[in-house]
Amino acid sequence: MFETALRDLKIPTNIGTIIQSNRRRALIISLLKEGYEVIRKEIFLMGNILILIIGLSLVNQGMVVAQGVPPVERTISIHGSWDKGEVKTQVDPDQLEVDRGTRVTWINQSQSEVKIKFGQGTDCEKISSKAIGWRLNRNIDPRKCFVTSDSLRPAGGTMSVLFTETIQYNYEVEYVDRDRREEGIIRVRSGPRGRLH
Repeated sequence: MFETALRDLKIPTNIGTIIQSNRRRALIISLLKEGYEVIRKEIFLMGNILILIIGLSLVNQGMVVAQGVPPVERTISIHGSWDKGEVKTQVDPDQLEVDRGTRVTWINQSQSEVKIKFGQGTDCEKISSKAIGWRLNRNIDPRKCFVTSDSLRPAGGTMSVLFTETIQYNYEVEYVDRDRREEGIIRVRSGPRGRLH
């Protein structure tokens, strides 16, 4: 009667059955641990492969943009004359709307050297005209201002900036040794060339 009660409760009646049951449990636990390790390693490997694929596609996309698509070019002419006491100055166009990735070139067609200032304020950071684009695209705080440390020579001096940030840039053309300034605006929008980075 006692053995029947144990059997009904499915409790093993001899020590051999208990040992065999424990071995099965240990084997199952061991297999589960091995399976877990295999799955964990496969997930880790698949994650690394996915990261590699994404990284390569981004690098490839950057190379296509950098090599395959030349930037759009826009020109702003700086005019100024001081003939017979009559002063005529102009920035043409004084407002320009461009897509990201557009290179804007200022051409000084005036009789005076000019400097170009971006931003607001009077205490501006002086930057070479060759490096100002790099500085503008990395510091888009509208409270800061930058001015070219070198002048654009009269009758043909140029300065170019490749605009990569979607923002409005206010700039001012200062005619060196003249009491004259002209203002301009460049609005950069994210257009069809918006994916640059």
